[in-house]
Amino acid sequence: MKILITGINGLIGEAIANFLLSHGYDVAGIGRTTHSSLSNKIRFYQIDLCDDYKNFSKVIDDYFDLVIHCAAQQPSDGTSVQDFYNSNIEATSNLLSWMKVCRMNKIIHFSTLAFLRFSTNPSITHCESSTPQPSNAYTLSKASAEKIILAFSNSEDFVSYCLRIPSLVHPKQKGGVVHSYFENAYKQKPIDLYDMGIMKRNLINTQSIIQALDAIINSKEIPGFNLFNLGSKDSWNQMRIAEYFYKKLYNIEQIIPVNKTSSISGHWNINLTKSESELGYKPWMTQEILDDYLKEMLEYTKIES
Repeated sequence: MKILITGINGLIGEAIANFLLSHGYDVAGIGRTTHSSLSNKIRFYQIDLCDDYKNFSKVIDDYFDLVIHCAAQQPSDGTSVQDFYNSNIEATSNLLSWMKVCRMNKIIHFSTLAFLRFSTNPSITHCESSTPQPSNAYTLSKASAEKIILAFSNSEDFVSYCLRIPSLVHPKQKGGVVHSYFENAYKQKPIDLYDMGIMKRNLINTQSIIQALDAIINSKEIPGFNLFNLGSKDSWNQMRIAEYFYKKLYNIEQIIPVNKTSSISGHWNINLTKSESELGYKPWMTQEILDDYLKEMLEYTKIES
């Protein structure tokens, strides 16, 4: 099977590429900048997906059985509304248009759970039928990309899988709850927990993503648009995550609950029943994800220092 990965320079794209290569797949990648770590293992196409899709085939000289769409603009300081539109909406539309011209009809797209409106009621969970309610330019662009794939899948002979994921836990992933809590615990510093530390968070690592991806690749195709939630089996609140790191790293500094609202509100309680039953997805427990992250981070921190 020939597989093309967009955003292969990113954390998810690179992890997927290494996994597929180790299992004998013919892998190629798209990125805006020249790739380094995989340059001797794959065919790499330097393309900006925001450019005219009619020119893609001037660079890409092959047919692919599957496209894995990892390319996206993630939230960061200084990112404009136009950046999100270009990278998440226009790029997705261009990719689908190019695939249509080339008669490629199968895509796996990484979406987000961040555009759901999570409740302050800890008993409410979200399944695939939960309606996106974007609250910023990033979540609006990701919800729009999902809608574009849905519309394309309904009008074409097309197979699409949209995988909604929560916060990625990875040693190279900067920012976010897990990274912030680890850094403070590791540096023996106190930390303030917004929302009094009571809001639950759902997490995922690249190994869990790869497991779901492998299940899709090796299962019978389901025509049309297919939506699945991925994430950890359980959700921990911020206090529990912080306490776990501080205890593991023998930190005696204070964890301070603060009555200040976080930019990510509500309890991230995710229903994974559909992905478990239809894909055979086996989500990691939060503790397993944090233990794996701690092990990798301690090794990674040694290397950096």
